[in-house]
Formats: sequence, C-alpha cells, structure tokens
Amino acid sequence: MNFTFTGKHRTTFLVMILIGIISIISTFMLHPHQAWSNLLWNNFFFMGIALVMVFFIAVQYVAEVGWSVVVLRIPEAMSQWLFVAMPIMIVIVLVGMMGRKSLISLDGRFIVCKRRRTLR
Repeated sequence: MNFTFTGKHRTTFLVMILIGIISIISTFMLHPHQAWSNLLWNNFFFMGIALVMVFFIAVQYVAEVGWSVVVLRIPEAMSQWLFVAMPIMIVIVLVGMMGRKSLISLDGRFIVCKRRRTLR
C-alpha cells in the first residue's frame, strides 16, 4: 500500500512550513531572548532523545539480541536528528560565546525572559 502525494497534500505541507517559518522569524524579531532560550531547550530535548536512541542501538548490537530487529528502524530514524541538532547547538554556543545572547547571567540567575526571572 503506497501513499500517493497529491497536489492538495503538497499545498497543505507548504502552507504549514510557511506558517512555521513566519512564526520563528516573528519570535526572533519580537522576543529575541525568549527565542534563543526556546531554541536551546527544544534542541537540547530532542538531541537528548536522539542520543538515547543511539545508545539503545549500540546496546542492541553489543548484546547481539535478535528481538530488536522488529523495532530497530524506529531508533535508527530518530537518531538521524543528531545531524540536524549538532549544527544548531554549535550555532547556539558560538552566538553565546560572541556575547550577543546570554542565557545565563554572571550573577547566577537564569533568565527565562525579560519580564519573568527565576532565581536558583
């Protein structure tokens, strides 16, 4: 059973991609500090999931188990996010090192956004 990718599906996907790009650009323009913070947390979360999947695959190969053949494609597909997450994390670190956007202030407070701050 094959999925047929019609023109309606393509239009729907392109509209959703466009809405996502516009929302990311508007967040960086209106609330840049919150956008960098959200990018860091989201990237860290999904990169952690991808690293757990890589660890799962490694354990399955080392243990030479046969039961995981059925579900091995799922962790392999999820671990492919590392090729996207690592460059994003490198950009976040480099921008932070250049001093343009600091997510952690030097006095020990973690800044969530400009209006709301939480102390350690």
